[in-house]
Amino acid sequence: MRIRDIERFRSQLRQRQGWAADVADLACHLDPSDRALINAIYRHGMSAAEFARAVHMTPANIRNRVRRIVRRMISPPFRYVLAHRSGWPRAMRRVAEAIFLEGRTQREAAAATGVSLHHVRQIHQRIITLCGANQALRHQAQTTDN
Repeated sequence: MRIRDIERFRSQLRQRQGWAADVADLACHLDPSDRALINAIYRHGMSAAEFARAVHMTPANIRNRVRRIVRRMISPPFRYVLAHRSGWPRAMRRVAEAIFLEGRTQREAAAATGVSLHHVRQIHQRIITLCGANQALRHQAQTTDN
């Protein structure tokens, strides 16, 4: 192995470690069971097989669950809700947290927040629209700066 290859590998490893730390830092916004899983895998370095043995599940189920949680955490709506929720009305904030941060379904969010399913769907669509508009504005600002 060449020195250049070793340096490239070290650089990639540092990037992955930084990414893992970022994911672990965002875990504080997840529901407790998701937070425990993400912290075990990304902060404490536990393998999916080790975690699976501890909770009596299969490693494949754990890997799929981690993949779904991380996909949600790196999604634009997750980041948008984190950045903007403090200025929203209480019902909108609670629904957004339940769906986008905690990963609940719209029906589960309605039951947990006491908001009608119809209103939850409206809030969900409003947030998706706001997030899309925010992305478009950021993209436009980046293209005009360059």
